[in-house]
Amino acid sequence: MQKKIICAFIVVLFTPTILFAQIFRNSHNRNEIITRELAAFEEPGYYEEDDGYMDVNEQLNADFPGERARAMEDALRSVVIELVFEYMFNVHGQQTFEVVDSQGNRITKLLYPHRGNVNVFKGELRVSPRVSIGGKFGSSNFRKVTSTDTDWDSSVSTEYVWWESQSRLSPEVQFYDLNLYLTLFDLESQKAKSDPALRDFLNFLRVDDFICDIFGGYQQQKGRYRMNELVDTMEYWVPTNKAIGGLDSFYKVKYKGPRLGFRLKGSAGKVTTRLSFAYAWLTTKGYGWWNLRDYAFEHNSAKGTGRGIDVGLETTYNFTPNLSAGIGFNYLSCMQKSLTESGNQPGDVYNDLDIIRNVNSKIYGPSVLLRYSW
Repeated sequence: MQKKIICAFIVVLFTPTILFAQIFRNSHNRNEIITRELAAFEEPGYYEEDDGYMDVNEQLNADFPGERARAMEDALRSVVIELVFEYMFNVHGQQTFEVVDSQGNRITKLLYPHRGNVNVFKGELRVSPRVSIGGKFGSSNFRKVTSTDTDWDSSVSTEYVWWESQSRLSPEVQFYDLNLYLTLFDLESQKAKSDPALRDFLNFLRVDDFICDIFGGYQQQKGRYRMNELVDTMEYWVPTNKAIGGLDSFYKVKYKGPRLGFRLKGSAGKVTTRLSFAYAWLTTKGYGWWNLRDYAFEHNSAKGTGRGIDVGLETTYNFTPNLSAGIGFNYLSCMQKSLTESGNQPGDVYNDLDIIRNVNSKIYGPSVLLRYSW
C-alpha cells in the first residue's frame, strides 16, 4: 500500500524540481536579453569598474534587482497544486471468474461481490497554463460477504446448475493511475474571450468558465479474495446444505496498462462540475490456490487485450477560491477475455484445456469529496 501511495503522489514530490527549472528558464531568458545589451565590454563576460572587474551576473543583479524577483513570481503564479480526498460509500460491484467451452457453453463461474467503502486520494500539479501531471490512489474497505462457485455439466444441461457452493469471502482492492494532462480549450484564455460568438453562447448557458483537457497515462488495479467456511448448496442438481471444513483458498488478479481519456470542467458562480472518462488497454495476470485440492494455478493474458473504463462525475461548491466540497459518482471496470491457465495438481502435470477463461471487475458508487488547491 505504501508503494502505491508513493506512486500516486509522486507528482507532488516533483514540485521543487519543476518549480526551480521554470524559475531558471524565465531568469535565463531575461538575462540573455540584458546580456546582449551589455555586450560592449572590453573583455567578454566582464564589466570594468574602477581597478577591478565585475562578473556579468553580479552586474545584472546590481543593475536590475527586480528581474529575478519577477521571474520567480511568474513561475510561482503558473504553478498550482491540488489535493483531493474522496470517500466512496455504499459501493457495489463484483469480481467474476468464469469458464466457458469453445461453443460458449457455461462450465463454471465464481462471483466475488464488492460491498463497502473506498478511500480515494488524488493529487495534481499544474506546471504551466496548459500542462499538468497528476494521479489517484484508491484502497477498499470492503466488508466480508458471501461468494458463490457455480458449475454446469454441459454434457447434460447448460441451463440447470449441477453443483454450487458458497463461502465466506474477504475482498480487498487497490488501484492507482498516473496521467499527463494537456488543456485543449480554456474559456479564460484571451482567444476565447475575444470570440464574440463563443462568448455569447456561453453567456446564454450562464457558464463562467469551461475547460477541456485530454490526457494519457498508466493505470493498475489489484484484487485479492480469500475464501473460507465452505458450504455446498447444490449437488448433482439437488439442493443441499452441507458444510465442508478446512477451506482456506484465495484468488488474486492484477490488471494494468496504458490509458487515454478526456475531462471537462464547467463553472457557474460558486458551483463547479467535472466529468472525466478514460479507456485503458489492459494486460491481466491472476493467481489461485485451492487448498482442498492442493492446486495452485496461474492465469495470463495476451498483452493489451483487456479493456478498462474509468468514469468520474462530481459537483462541488467553492467555499473559498482554494477550498471546495461536494458529491460525486465513480464507475471503474476491468474486463479480460481468453486467459491461459497453467498449474499443477498432486501426481499430475496440468495442461491447458480447450476452454475459455474470462475475468471481470466492477466498482461503482456515490461519493463525497473535499478539494483544496494553492
